[in-house]
Amino acid sequence: MEKIRKDSPTCGKDSLRLCLTIMASMGWQIKSLDVKAAFLQGSPIERDVYIVPPKEANTDKLWKLKKTVYGLADASRTWYLRVRQELEKVGVQVSTYDEAIFHWRTGNGFEGLICCHVDDFLWGGSENFREEVVEKTKQTFEVSKEDKGDLKYIGLDLKQNIDQISMSQKKYIESLEEIETISNRRNEEQLNSKEKRRLHGAVGQLNWIAFQTRPDMAF
Repeated sequence: MEKIRKDSPTCGKDSLRLCLTIMASMGWQIKSLDVKAAFLQGSPIERDVYIVPPKEANTDKLWKLKKTVYGLADASRTWYLRVRQELEKVGVQVSTYDEAIFHWRTGNGFEGLICCHVDDFLWGGSENFREEVVEKTKQTFEVSKEDKGDLKYIGLDLKQNIDQISMSQKKYIESLEEIETISNRRNEEQLNSKEKRRLHGAVGQLNWIAFQTRPDMAF
């Protein structure tokens, strides 16, 4: 059986910071696009996959998929390849540093870039870039939401001023719940399963913050 490729490039945290730095230095306003039902807008599936329809379909027949829907191992990769194909059609190049970064150059020089994280695009560029790349991309893919300036991108709050772009997770941090205090009299007792789950959950949330915007918490 042929092995299914599951790898799909997504913009890493270092790549995102690099792109934001470039956008700030170029004086470009940061903007985002959220593609609607992205996987259904991907390329046709290249293998035979059958599913049992939902009860609401009221049928005793199996359905043969035309697209790699959410839940399939290669769905993200198929979607990425479609995005890459469409962007390359309008002259955009894939970064050799990170395949989830796309940049566009013309005779006028460097004019724009796009960071991709599955169906979330963050971009900045010249008016020419907007017209020749972004608008054509929006004609290809159905977009559900657009933002600019101060916006939320993959869980991060981005705020743009005249000469800088700041990143925070203030709203996420404020939503965290404290773990109830465990009495010192229990210092010889092990945590029960419920307490372990809560501790693991809290550590995971703090790790996410440290990894993204608060490296000072890493210790």
